[in-house]
Parts: sequence; C-alpha cells; structure tokens
Amino acid sequence: YLEQAVANGGAATDWRMPPLDREHLLAPQGYLRLFVRSLAGAAAAGTTLVLDDAHKCQEAPFFRHFLDILAEELPPGIRVLILGRAAPPEACARLIAHGRMKAVDAAVLAFSCAETERLLAASGLADPVKGCRQVHDFTHGWAAGVVLVGAWLKRRPDAVGRLDDMTQLVAGYIANEVFAAFSEAERDILLAVCALPYFRLEWASALTGRADAEDVLARLAAQGALLYQYPGRQYTLHRLFQRYLGEWARERIPAARRDAWVERGIALIEADGGIDAAVELALEHDLPERAAALIAQRAVRMLEEARHQTLARWIGRLPWALRSPWHHYWHGMATYVTDTA
Repeated sequence: YLEQAVANGGAATDWRMPPLDREHLLAPQGYLRLFVRSLAGAAAAGTTLVLDDAHKCQEAPFFRHFLDILAEELPPGIRVLILGRAAPPEACARLIAHGRMKAVDAAVLAFSCAETERLLAASGLADPVKGCRQVHDFTHGWAAGVVLVGAWLKRRPDAVGRLDDMTQLVAGYIANEVFAAFSEAERDILLAVCALPYFRLEWASALTGRADAEDVLARLAAQGALLYQYPGRQYTLHRLFQRYLGEWARERIPAARRDAWVERGIALIEADGGIDAAVELALEHDLPERAAALIAQRAVRMLEEARHQTLARWIGRLPWALRSPWHHYWHGMATYVTDTA
C-alpha cells in the first residue's frame, strides 16, 4: 500500500520497493530499514510522507523502531507527518527531546478565524467574510466542519450569519448523506451509544442486546463513519454527529428507552474506571441520585488532587435534598480552598 501511495502521489513515480524475500520474515526490522533507505534514495527533495491513524498502532512495540528508522534513514529534505487522535506515545519522547520530531496538538491545528475565512473562500463561497466568525465559532476551527458548512452555505447563502440555520444545515447533511445510509440495526446501535462521552465495542451489545453490535461498530469505525477509535480500544462519535444523533433520539425514541441507555451507560463507564465521565453524564441527563453517589466515591480523592473547583461545581448542581452531610462538608472544603487560593 505504501509503495502504491508513493508512486501515485508523485513522490517517486518509478520507485519500486525492494523484494520481500523469505529471509526478511525472520528480521522484519531489517527489511523495514532497507525499505526506507530505498525510498529515501528515490524520493524527490521536499517530499512529505503522511502516515495517518497512528493511534491505532502507536502503542505497539514496533512503533519505536519504525520511528527510529525513519529518523536515521530519511534525508533532511524529506518530512514525515504522523497523524493520530491521541497524544504522542513514549516512543516519541527521545526524538522530541533531541529536536528530531515536533508534537503539534489539536489546539494548534484548529483553524483561526482568518484561516476559516480563507478556507471558505477556497471552498467557493461567494462572500467568505460574511458569517465567517459564526462558522468558526460553530466548528471550533475544525477544518472538515468548515468545508462542510461552506458547502451548505453555497446552496443557501441567505443562511449566512444565522447559527440556528447553520445547525440545521449540518444536521441536514448528516441526515441525508450519513445517517440515511445506515441500516436500521446500525442506527439503533449508534443511537444507543450516542449519549456516552466514549464507549467500548462490547458495550454496544450490553446496551442494545444485539449479539452483532460489536461487529457492526467495528465495521463502521473502519469505514470512517464519523466514528473514531482511540488507544485502549475506546471509541467516540464526532461531536457534530453525536449532537445530531442526540437530537434525533429525543424526537423519536421514547424517554424510558433513552433513560435506560444512559443509566446502563453510566454503570459501564463507572465499571471502566471513568467515574468523572460518569458523573458528568449523570448531571447532563438529570440523574442527580446517580451523580450524588458517584461524587461520594470521588470527593476525597479529588480534594487530595486539588480538583476543588470541579468538585464544588458538581456538588453545586445537586438538588439540596440529595446533599448528605458529607456532600456539604466536601462542598465547603472545596469552596474554602478555592476562595483562599
């Protein structure tokens, strides 16, 4: 695949990878070095190699060796961009410390308002200046989201500047181009997990009762259906897609069924060790009893970790009747430390 990508991308149109012989199977790292060395000699100066979805393999033992070989064998004129949805692993630490690699986080990659305007212009929007601030605020500088909104605004220029209409435009795209393409079973599984901040594949079966739910989600993630996999076998939905699914569920799924999904989801996240996420989910979906019990599990540790503001915010959102004497004590401690600090 890499050989075809290099040739089709014009980096080295006549290059062919070294033959993979039987003896290479006993020492694949040696062949990898031979492969990269051969590519380095054929690639044009100024070539950039882009390796996407690194989060799927960056914790594997070979990844460190792979990075070392790239750094040692590629000449200064060739750059490598490694893209992933997780922070750089420990395998990158030495290269970063020696200045051979630079980590760029999502906040830096997010487009500024000026960059959003230029991207809207490049997308063919007649008046990119008008409404570019709202497009930027709506997408948080997410490049794909800017292009998506820009494509809709080209068809509906009268909607520029109206955030509510913009939300509907994106929802319309997701409904017509993404959600409509799913089968009924796929929709049911996605709706069951849409309220969760993250999920694991096996949770889909627990939430829906479908034995094939895990396989369905794995297939959708592999297809890039606005469903992303992170290290540790965690999955999330893209936030715009998640927002659309949540609205769809509120309009069409009975409240009792939605509440059952959320309740079960909180229990799964708690069992997974994500108590903080479980508290946020319980508060978001108006389940203060569950939130109160979860806060009681975390309060002492949060005070020890100096997370006073978060603890005070959580307890402050609980109804007064659900606050035990301990909740009042923890809230007082958190508020006192925050105020004195």
